[in-house]
Amino acid sequence: MMSVYFTVISQNTEAACRPGFYEYLSSKVNFYQPDVIALQEVHLTYGQGMNLPERIMPVDPGKRIYPIEVHQFHKLKRLFKEAYFCYFAPHMGGLHDYDPTPLNVLYGQALFLKRTTWRMLTYNTNFIFGQFDQLNTEKIGGTPAGKAAQSALLEHVETGSQVAIINVHGFTSQQGKVDIPHRFVQNVGISNHLSQVISKTHPAPYKLLVGDLNYRSDKMTALEHLRTQPVFGRDSEVLNERFGVTQTRTAFYRDWQTEPQADYMVACSKMAERAVYFKAELDALSDHALLRARFWLD
Repeated sequence: MMSVYFTVISQNTEAACRPGFYEYLSSKVNFYQPDVIALQEVHLTYGQGMNLPERIMPVDPGKRIYPIEVHQFHKLKRLFKEAYFCYFAPHMGGLHDYDPTPLNVLYGQALFLKRTTWRMLTYNTNFIFGQFDQLNTEKIGGTPAGKAAQSALLEHVETGSQVAIINVHGFTSQQGKVDIPHRFVQNVGISNHLSQVISKTHPAPYKLLVGDLNYRSDKMTALEHLRTQPVFGRDSEVLNERFGVTQTRTAFYRDWQTEPQADYMVACSKMAERAVYFKAELDALSDHALLRARFWLD
């Protein structure tokens, strides 16, 4: 049977707020020619929102020092639409998890699939935790924000190889990167969500999670709980650990030395065994590194 390379890049874009972000991402895509691009913290304008200025500072900026790029998804489509199918999944209407400013702006994530290499058999977007427009209400005894995910079952146009992939942006908690019950609920949601694109006729021997989980491996058991979810199988692997990647926060992140982790790739055992490389590129124009992985699939 013929084998094929499968290349994935994933990044939390920090709302594309840093000057030069689009040029940086475009150069990486042009150089690596990934089969899948998975991005988190993406904004999309619609209706009257199309008339908004390019950048808006949230009423509650949090740790943000730059305005948010609110037309981000439209700009990404213009960059990549000739080579990639483009998909957007919203978490909420507003600027971020604490700021529901009514500006006809959606906040979510994006998935890009290379047109010439892979066909989409099944695509699903739904919530892995909470629901649409669920803000973080922990200050008043509530819960973290609702989070959607995107999952897709892909088939290589020549070899027929099938990969099930899920793009995730896990919630943040005011309690920090610690084990709270909601994280385990989210993990089950991730497993169930990815399972929905897999069927008996398309069992997808290769399964991969990518994205910003907002976990850390040295102080939480939530990552291990996620790794052993049924959809991945008990022998799945966190590629960060397999390849010794312990930092996915760039120097743009204020607390990168004390909170160096956030972004991960988790692969079923068969896919992990075929991983050629996994790297975190810390030169990214975001407070998150760009994750890059390549696999040799049959």
